[in-house]
Amino acid sequence: MKNLIAALLLIILTGIVGCSDSASDSKATQAIESFTPKQVDRSFDRLHYFVLQPDLHLQAATQALRYINDPDPVRRFVGIYLLGNTGTPDNGQALATALKDEMTTYRVIAAGTLIRWGYKEAIPTLITALSDTTPLPYSKPPLPAHDLAQDALT
Repeated sequence: MKNLIAALLLIILTGIVGCSDSASDSKATQAIESFTPKQVDRSFDRLHYFVLQPDLHLQAATQALRYINDPDPVRRFVGIYLLGNTGTPDNGQALATALKDEMTTYRVIAAGTLIRWGYKEAIPTLITALSDTTPLPYSKPPLPAHDLAQDALT
């Protein structure tokens, strides 16, 4: 009887552990897809759930990679932001595609991460942004792109 209970517990725990990665992936996808400027603080809270838990970085970065070239600008921002906060230098080549984004502020955000990861290809984007007064998306208080560029270059 004890062996049966132990076996059932093992099956249950294995099932839970086995589902945890896909559950985290699903939550990361949900956090990305539910991001809305109308509830920006709550949306960032959902993203920071992954940022603040290093054991979830891989799942979050993997999901974020799917969105860095998304046609929807909000999802694209979230993909770039989340990858920059949960990814590693190994994600640099994928994030470098954002250096050609149509949104200058998205290019600057990606470049800030890339330079931190040692990607020198980000330097021209940051130099160009030194005179850019466009506010970074969703920053409170509004932070001009040139501030991020200045910080990243120094």
